[in-house]
Amino acid sequence: VHSKRTILDKMFGDYNQKFDQFRLLFGYLMTHPGKKLSFMGNEFAPFLEWRVDESLEWFLLDYPKHREIHTYIKELNKFYRKEKALWIDDHSWAGFEWLEPNNSEQSILIFKRMGADEKDTLITIINFCPLSYTDYQIGVPAGGNYRLAFNSDDSNFGGTGFKMKKTMKAQPTPLHGQEYSVSINIPPSAMVVLKAVVPRTSAQNKPAPVKKTKAKK
Repeated sequence: VHSKRTILDKMFGDYNQKFDQFRLLFGYLMTHPGKKLSFMGNEFAPFLEWRVDESLEWFLLDYPKHREIHTYIKELNKFYRKEKALWIDDHSWAGFEWLEPNNSEQSILIFKRMGADEKDTLITIINFCPLSYTDYQIGVPAGGNYRLAFNSDDSNFGGTGFKMKKTMKAQPTPLHGQEYSVSINIPPSAMVVLKAVVPRTSAQNKPAPVKKTKAKK
């Protein structure tokens, strides 16, 4: 509004890079602590700012890049609502911990979001650089397997579709103040979220219910 330009128009790079940066920015917004606010129309990333005497440019959804952003914002909102760690303690340090805030050389931020239960913990990786990285080491709080919970570079969102591991096994190698670490590939200009895989308890492994005995008279 008033010649400030839209978020998409402010992004650097060529046509495709602008959309990559847009997804990255909104991914950072939704995974970082704090309440969320977005101006109308951002759900499909217009180039032209809103004008008081015209409606939103809904016709942009006929174009692949804008339609993919619309899909991305919808899935990102679903992810935010589903993952308690993103909102249950978004007002205090109880729900947030920096793991890597100082990697200015590669322009990567890593932080942990926590909920009331350890199984809700998320590890978020933000890559502000238009370069990809392979076998990048990330500190994680516990052993076991971790899965790719969200990836802003997914081809369904208009991303590059950079090859990612779906699951990663944590190794007992301390890093970033955590007792374990995993090796992942990081897409260019992307936000990636990891979550621990919690084994399901089978019926055979469930403890038998305790039978109540009647007191003898």
